[in-house]
Amino acid sequence: MIRCLMGCVGTKDLTSWESEFVQHLREMMDAGNVARLTNNQVTTLERLYRKHFA
Repeated sequence: MIRCLMGCVGTKDLTSWESEFVQHLREMMDAGNVARLTNNQVTTLERLYRKHFA
């Protein structure tokens, strides 16, 4: 989901807040910390993914 949403960063598809959120998740993923996402982060990630890819 994060990789798919990274394709939307820098486009008009995501708001600036959403872009920053996705970039933060990508940084966490690159550092191997995806398992440490909070419930709120997971919920927001799922919502964004459904909004753009469902």
